[in-house]
Amino acid sequence: MLAALLGGRDAVVLSDAKLKAVAASGRAALADGALLDQGTLQSHRAAALQLILALVTKKVVVSEVYDAMDAIADLAITSLDKSDRTKCAKAFVGFIVAYPLGKKRKTHYLGKALAGLDYAYEEGRTAALDLVLAVARALPQPELDSRSDAFFSALAQRLANEDVGSVRLAAGRALTALIRKLSDERRAAGRGRVASWLREAAKEERLERFAEAEKVGRLRVCGAACAAAFARMGDAALCGDIIKALAASSDDDAGRAELLKAARGCVEADATVCDGKVLAAVLASLQRCGPLSRRAAHEALGAVFASGRCALEEVQARDVCRAACAALDAPDDVFDESVSTQAAKNALYAAGHFPSLAADVLKRLADAAGRRGAARRKAVFAFVAACLAHSTIGAAPVRAALDRVCAALRRALDDDDVDVAALATDVVGRLEDALGADVVGRALAEAAAARRRKRSGRVADAAREKVVDPKGAAARKRRRRDQRK
Repeated sequence: MLAALLGGRDAVVLSDAKLKAVAASGRAALADGALLDQGTLQSHRAAALQLILALVTKKVVVSEVYDAMDAIADLAITSLDKSDRTKCAKAFVGFIVAYPLGKKRKTHYLGKALAGLDYAYEEGRTAALDLVLAVARALPQPELDSRSDAFFSALAQRLANEDVGSVRLAAGRALTALIRKLSDERRAAGRGRVASWLREAAKEERLERFAEAEKVGRLRVCGAACAAAFARMGDAALCGDIIKALAASSDDDAGRAELLKAARGCVEADATVCDGKVLAAVLASLQRCGPLSRRAAHEALGAVFASGRCALEEVQARDVCRAACAALDAPDDVFDESVSTQAAKNALYAAGHFPSLAADVLKRLADAAGRRGAARRKAVFAFVAACLAHSTIGAAPVRAALDRVCAALRRALDDDDVDVAALATDVVGRLEDALGADVVGRALAEAAAARRRKRSGRVADAAREKVVDPKGAAARKRRRRDQRK
């Protein structure tokens, strides 16, 4: 009711003392919630927010409004209720933009929003990122430019230290939005800071000092993440610094992953930055990638190939095919379907440029498809189908590897996974169209006969083992049974 009276067309006029009392009551209502149930607490806070907003709209300058905004800034980040956080954030942004604030006071409130980026819980950090982004969008560009260093540093630090994927993505989007709104001069200044971080992380003398390894690693991650934010808005000027830092990140798998993501972003943003140095650096990273950077390396290589600006040499093509085979033949506990799919696409590109490699790749991948795993078989059979349809590779390499391909297909035709069996059937049809039904039929029959011979040999060996070493045979049977569980 007070909010309506203060904000309506026929607003009441109160003395300064009464306005201070009204603002104090709103401040108290925001903080008083220990003994209230959730529904009552939300209604109290909503009413208190309306009251404070009415005072802000009327530009009632009393100290209690400032105190209330301190509480609202905290609730915009720490409240357990998402709707409360949203309402408080909206009120805070309106206060920052419209309320009479001196330079020190505005710095204080903006500092509270930026400090929320280090909140202990991920929901609060996400809310703080949304709040900072809303403030940055609401501030006039000249004022945002004057405070850009504080915003840029806080978001960059959050990117470097964030471990939760969703919050990290939100921080990257917020930084990109900030960069997009800055003037050309301030954007160039931010780009220069990121370049200096990447150059510092690439210095060889820094890498030799073990005490600085963690600091350099954080600097590398921070620089790469910020460079990726620039790339998302189409600015690929940092690509050269990224590649230099990538060459110096031999033992830092996390840093390498971030640098590869940034390099991919630069290539996708501007294909003209892709040259032999970029290809060589990505290939070198692919050879020594770890669990954190494996996917990023294959995806970065795919982006380089998609740019159409790399001159692939045969030795490099062999490295690409070797890495693809390793990804598709990885043990079950580390096999990654998305990595294998991208690796197969990269191998197809390399084999398309050097068809002589295709037969060897097909043989190795066919052996990998003989192992259990629906995702692995799907990736291999998709590669076989792509080879048949490829204008440069054609059917000759497939014919050379037909016995191994058909051995894998024979197993897959009986697979319990309907999608795998359907894909195998489709590939068999493509093979028959390309090579002839009689040729493929004989190869499949020979594969089935080989499986029967192998099974018969295993049965005979098991029967012999039961007689020669019954205890050992029983133990091995138990181990096989446990492995199937």
